[in-house]
Amino acid sequence: MKEYNQEVKYFLALERMPGDYKFININDLNLGCNPHSLAEIDAFTMQYSKNDLLEAIKKVNIVEPDYLEGNLVIQDNMKHKSLPVIDKELLGNFQVGEFFQERITNKMLMNNINYKFSILIKDNMLVNDFKICVKMGNIRGILETIFKVEYSLQRKFMLYLLDLYHKDLNKEVTQNLVRDKN
Repeated sequence: MKEYNQEVKYFLALERMPGDYKFININDLNLGCNPHSLAEIDAFTMQYSKNDLLEAIKKVNIVEPDYLEGNLVIQDNMKHKSLPVIDKELLGNFQVGEFFQERITNKMLMNNINYKFSILIKDNMLVNDFKICVKMGNIRGILETIFKVEYSLQRKFMLYLLDLYHKDLNKEVTQNLVRDKN
């Protein structure tokens, strides 16, 4: 029995429907980059909105029009589950250090964050370090622990934090609308 150890490469892709992808060669977009690792693609997509990326794809006419109606995702060459694109709009003004600084005293939220970290990260030493740093309010230690995690897991955790961040922003906007209405 042969064992294949093919290197996993990541691509920007348009998903017309589940399992139906068109890989996008970022180099064809004339945006000055040709990333293949997940971290490189994230660094690239964080510079643009999804609309900017879709417009660049339309401009060079590299996919059939019906794919442009689908979702922009990140897909690997092994065709595992697609990953969401972290674009400039999703990232917004999010700063992970500020995020923790503003929420470190919210015990319930920090317990939820601790729990999520422990679910995603299977390294007991990192999980314990994270819990201790949270308990002590050590923002620098929290950040150092997060950035010791393997990138794909770090990315999942950051997406979770981004989701919390956007929920807080939406709550704030709603409260402002209600206040302004009165």
